Amino acid sequence: MPPVFARGEEVEVFYRMGRDEGCYMPVATPSAGSLRPRVGRSDGWMTARVEDDWPPTLPIGTPPAATPERIRVRHTHQYWSNRRGERLDPFDDRDMVLLVAPADVRKPTPGYRPALSVMSVRWGGEQTQFNNEQWGAVSSSVSDDYAEAVLDQTLYGRLGPNYEVVTAFVESGADMRKLSPSTIYPMMNGRHLCALYFLWPVMVQDGSDIEQSGMVNQMDYFATVRGFEAAGVPTRFPHASQLYETLLAKDWQASLCLFPRLRIPPTVVINRSAIIRSPRRAASQVLDALSEVRSMRYDDSHEPLCLRPREGEPRRGVVKLGFAWEAAHVRVYRGEMQLAQALEGLIATPGVESSSLIVQDFCVNQLEIRCFVVNGEIATILYTTFERVDGEGYPRDFLKVDRSAAIHSWLEGDELAMEDAERQAEQLVRTWGTWLRCKSAEPTPAIRIDLLVSRVAPGKAEVHTVELTELGFSMLAWPEGPHRIFTALVETFFSDLEPSADDDVLTSRRVNQPPLAVPLPLAGPIGSVGGGGGGAGGG
Repeated sequence: MPPVFARGEEVEVFYRMGRDEGCYMPVATPSAGSLRPRVGRSDGWMTARVEDDWPPTLPIGTPPAATPERIRVRHTHQYWSNRRGERLDPFDDRDMVLLVAPADVRKPTPGYRPALSVMSVRWGGEQTQFNNEQWGAVSSSVSDDYAEAVLDQTLYGRLGPNYEVVTAFVESGADMRKLSPSTIYPMMNGRHLCALYFLWPVMVQDGSDIEQSGMVNQMDYFATVRGFEAAGVPTRFPHASQLYETLLAKDWQASLCLFPRLRIPPTVVINRSAIIRSPRRAASQVLDALSEVRSMRYDDSHEPLCLRPREGEPRRGVVKLGFAWEAAHVRVYRGEMQLAQALEGLIATPGVESSSLIVQDFCVNQLEIRCFVVNGEIATILYTTFERVDGEGYPRDFLKVDRSAAIHSWLEGDELAMEDAERQAEQLVRTWGTWLRCKSAEPTPAIRIDLLVSRVAPGKAEVHTVELTELGFSMLAWPEGPHRIFTALVETFFSDLEPSADDDVLTSRRVNQPPLAVPLPLAGPIGSVGGGGGGAGGG
C-alpha cells in the first residue's frame, strides 16, 4: 500500500508559533524580520516537503502501534525570524526539519480560504516578571503566556487548523504607528477578520523609566487601532477603540457620578495647568467642585454614611491618574494640604503626559468585591482589600480571602450584610451592562466590575462602583477564569458578518486540548535538544 505522504512530496503544514520554543515565524522578506515592527504569519498553513514516507513500509506482522505518530517534514519557506530579529538558517536541518501531527499536514490546496484571520499585536521587547499569584495562571494580558492561551490553546481548540494569525511585534508607540492596514490587510485571507492587541496604552512618553513590558503611548496605540478599524478589521481584544479609551481614561467616573443607579462617589476632574500654577489653589477648587456635586447628588439627610466624614475630621478622597495599570498612580488624601501634595506628586511623575487628574470622594469600606462578568452574567466574585495606606497615600498590601473569611474578618460575621451587598452587586452589574451597550452596541464578552462594600448597620450594606476593569483584567485565583473568558472571547471573532451554517459548525467544534494552566509540550525540530538551532517547531 503506498504511503499517504511520500518522501520528497510537497505539502502544507499547519504551523503554530506558540508551539516553537524559539517563537520563530515566517516573514515575507529579510527586513520584515530584522526591522521593527517585525511582522509575519505566525500561525497558519505553510509550505513544506516530506522527508520520510508516512506511514513507512513496515515488515509484515508489525503491530499498528509501531507506525510513527508524526510526519517528518522540512519547511521550505526561506525567511524565519523571532521577536528579537534573530533568523533561522534555511540550510540547517536543526532549524528546518521537524515532526508534525498528521492532522496538521495536507496536500497543497490552491484557493484555500481559512474561516478566520487574526491580526495579533504583541510586545517584542524584554518581558517583565509579573506576579502570577495575583494575575492568575495565564499571567498578565501583555505576556506571552496570555497571548498563547488565547491563540494557541483556545482558538486552535475551537477551530483546529482553520484559521491564520498575522503577528506584529512592537517595542514602542513609534512601532505601532508603522503598522499599516494597506500592508497587513492583504495578508488576511479569512472569511472573518479581527484584531487582538496584547498591549497597555499609557499616557507616558516612549522610553520613560516607569514603563513595563507592553506599555505603549496611548496616542500612538489608538491612532493605529482606529486605522485598522477604518479598514474593516474589528478590534476583539480588549475592546473596540471608543469603549476601551473611555475605560482606560476613567472619565466615565466624573461624567456619570450624578446618576444614582450607577453608585459612583462624587468625582471631578482638574486640569494639569491649574495644578502647575498653584497646587494649593487647585486643591481648593477641587474641594469646592466636589461640594457642589455632593449637594446636587445628595442632600444632608441622604448622603451615604460611608461617604460622610466623622464630626470634626476633614473629608478624605482619592486622586487618580487615567491610563494607569496595576493599581499604580492612585493616592488617598485627607484635607486640602494632602490633596495639594497628591495632585502635585502625581502630575510630576516623570514622562506622564496626562492633561488632567481625577479626584473622588473616599468611600469608607470593609472590603472590595470583584465581579467577573462573562456574557452579561456574574460568573464568580472574589473578596479583597488593601490592608493599609502608606505615608504617601498609596494603597498597599493587597489581600484576598474566600467568602466566609471575608464575612468573619471584615463584616463582623454579618452574613446578612454580605447577602445584601451581593444583591446590590447583581443589580449594579445589570445596570453597567446596559451602559456598556450604550458605549459599544456589540456585546462585551467579559469585564470585571469592582465594587466597594460598606457595612452600615446589622444586615445592611452600601455598595459603590470603584472600577470598570477592561478585558485583560487580573483573574487572581479564579481557576476556571481563562477557559470561561477566552471561550466567550473567541465567540465574538465570528460576529463581523451575518452567521452562516458553516460558522455554526465551526463555533460548535471542539478539539481535545490540555487545560489552559498546563504547559503544552513543544514539538521542536529534529536535533534541537542539545543542538544549536532554535527551530521553527510545529504542532
